[in-house]
Amino acid sequence: MKKLLQSIAFLIMAILVFPLLSVVGIIYTTIKHIVKWDYSLSKQLSPIVKSTALILDGLANACSGELLNDTLLKKKKNRELYSRTYKYGKWDDAISEVTGVNEKRGVLNKLGEDVTDLLSFVLEQNHSINSIDEDKNYEN
Repeated sequence: MKKLLQSIAFLIMAILVFPLLSVVGIIYTTIKHIVKWDYSLSKQLSPIVKSTALILDGLANACSGELLNDTLLKKKKNRELYSRTYKYGKWDDAISEVTGVNEKRGVLNKLGEDVTDLLSFVLEQNHSINSIDEDKNYEN
């Protein structure tokens, strides 16, 4: 019980600190490079924005893993299908990455396939497949 309370306290602190520091940091970086007029704003801001997006994606994956597993994956009716499935819910995996792994393994249901089509339309062609880290071992 003590560990749970500590984890909740840590979560509350993170929720309070993250938005404040993120917004202040982005504003500071933007103003700094506009005032200096050093033309490196895009070089400085792009990694900040990309890192923030990846962190939020991992957080969304961790928080909604059960929901994504239940809504985007085929129902596990047999052992073989279950063994091919790579589950959502790990904070260090992007949702697109897990979706791509499951797309390659043929375990996405209709909604999961629709999500990959939407990502391909909005972001880039084959976004989910392109998000797969080839050096990573995708086992549950």
